[in-house]
Amino acid sequence: MKGVILAGGTGSRLHPLTRITNKHLLPIYDRPMINYGIEALVQADITEIMLVTGGPTPASSSGSWGTATSSASTG
Repeated sequence: MKGVILAGGTGSRLHPLTRITNKHLLPIYDRPMINYGIEALVQADITEIMLVTGGPTPASSSGSWGTATSSASTG
């Protein structure tokens, strides 16, 4: 089964916190915010996760399919 996490946007309402990093990488307690979404998909036995990111222009957006095991082993 496949899952999609939408992690786009500029985070303008969170300035100055998002001036240096993406809002989804900001820590919530001891982990980045994006980690909670990834963990929820893994616990639901989702085997393929697509992370959709975006920048200020459509040309800077990217997304990539991979398995949960392959993405976990790269970091």
